[in-house]
Amino acid sequence: MNLIRMTSAVIGLCASAAVSSSVLAEDKDLERDLVASQKIFIEATKTQKQTIKVALQTDRPNATYKIGDKMKLSVSIDKNAYVYILNKGTSKATTWLFPNAFHKEPFIKAGKTQIPASSEQWTIDVRGPAGTDVLYIHAASSPLAEKEKNALLAQWRNGKQFADLNRSDDELLRDLAAVPADSKGAAYLLVTVAADKK
Repeated sequence: MNLIRMTSAVIGLCASAAVSSSVLAEDKDLERDLVASQKIFIEATKTQKQTIKVALQTDRPNATYKIGDKMKLSVSIDKNAYVYILNKGTSKATTWLFPNAFHKEPFIKAGKTQIPASSEQWTIDVRGPAGTDVLYIHAASSPLAEKEKNALLAQWRNGKQFADLNRSDDELLRDLAAVPADSKGAAYLLVTVAADKK
């Protein structure tokens, strides 16, 4: 499912509510409905050595959206880091949510950061079809390899605001794990998209 898409529209501030990225009972139920290609991101968070504490939250306490809603994310990290957020939808497509053509710099200072920031002129629009998406966040003290950065930049230069992952999820996760960094961390968040339109 490719339900999250970048647009260049201005939106108002949404109230921020905390949702833990830890696996709750509801998450276990949602996990059963995921396709295998989505589950790989959940497993990556469980097997990766966590030396940066990372949390990913949405602006809704239950992380449930209707098609057409706007979503804001909140990233909490305990160290300065290069942060990358991927969306794995039920369509089996993997897209880069952050960084993107509107916010190309992945470096975030320790603390809590809203994505997109209220001062930025872009939004995260929730798109269908309905189902469950996995948002995967990777934080490291070193940036992505030059090859990966160049692939993102090429897509942005070609007008793609929201870059696609042009290789397998397995390859990407192996490369992320192999990036030399003093510190790394990962987390995931399940987002439910309801079929009802606003």
